[in-house]
Amino acid sequence: MATAPSKDFQYKAVSAGVALGLCMVGRYQVPSAKLPLEFSFKRAWQRWEYKERFPAVGKVFALGVPTVDPYIALTSADSRVQTPRVPFYWDRGENGGYQIYGRESWDWDTDNPEDLELVAGHLSDSPTIPPAAWESLARDLLTELDGK
Repeated sequence: MATAPSKDFQYKAVSAGVALGLCMVGRYQVPSAKLPLEFSFKRAWQRWEYKERFPAVGKVFALGVPTVDPYIALTSADSRVQTPRVPFYWDRGENGGYQIYGRESWDWDTDNPEDLELVAGHLSDSPTIPPAAWESLARDLLTELDGK
């Protein structure tokens, strides 16, 4: 039986995957209000079909488990993170909230399926979680956040 990637890798991969999905739907910022973001992420996560691939992220939602909170796990792929290697990162936005920024060293396009596959390939062990799955998780997060 294969072992799961490290807890740190799982947090950063999911953080980058949500960012990928948000970029795919043209949304580059989420509000910084901690509780609404955490609850929205939790509800979206519970429905996501690939959540078992990231058990450490699932544990952040377990009651009584002293670990990283969901807010930190969601935005952990920050400007210092080079692995998983992705063309963007989270940071504080100019208007508040958490903003997705592009790395200068990457030239990629959310409309190019090859670019999306390349980025998605850095976020999970084989088999790769498809970009459409990350987009689905991001859409569910936004549905929860926006109350739609």
